[in-house]
Amino acid sequence: SKWSMANLAAIMVHAAPGTEILIDADAHVVNLTAAGITAIAGVQPRFIQPSGRTFNATDVNRAARAPSRYSPRASLLCVENTHNGAGGAITSIEALRELAQTARDLSIPLHLDGARLWNVETATGVSVAEYAACAATVMVSFSKGLGAPVGAALAGPADFIGGGMDDGRDTLDGGSGIDVLFGKAVFDTFFGPEVGDDVRLIDDLN
Repeated sequence: SKWSMANLAAIMVHAAPGTEILIDADAHVVNLTAAGITAIAGVQPRFIQPSGRTFNATDVNRAARAPSRYSPRASLLCVENTHNGAGGAITSIEALRELAQTARDLSIPLHLDGARLWNVETATGVSVAEYAACAATVMVSFSKGLGAPVGAALAGPADFIGGGMDDGRDTLDGGSGIDVLFGKAVFDTFFGPEVGDDVRLIDDLN
């Protein structure tokens, strides 16, 4: 799927092979991507044991390894919001901001799997932009909550998107203009044509 591809592309750029990513054991990218994080990205998961339905900053700190020459280095924190494997549980904006600070303390980026981030906005009243601001990169799906048949986008800093992301996308054969048309259609419908026009900027990121 395009959202799985976008998540994997982000992991490939953020996380060097031989490192590990901090992630929930029930996350989509762990269980529903045919082991792509290991087989393609070359990273291993370091599972966070959540103290509730979703993990918090304390859980992440508990999972993070102490530096050791014998252990893999943590390279990325992944958060799925909503968390489908936990029955659609939401990580609140307050909790996500704490997770972002924890990632900074660990000197690693935070990637937000926001396939259902539009649903989070509807449920909480907090904008997608506020959630996205907590992360170094964020993936959103056009088919989850917006009604498009397919399509996803990966957003992040210009140097990330215009740099190594191109290699990740090409490795995964991710270019597809039809997805941009779907994205523009749903953005036109839900947010107005001035926003839909901006979707053309992500022509290669779907």
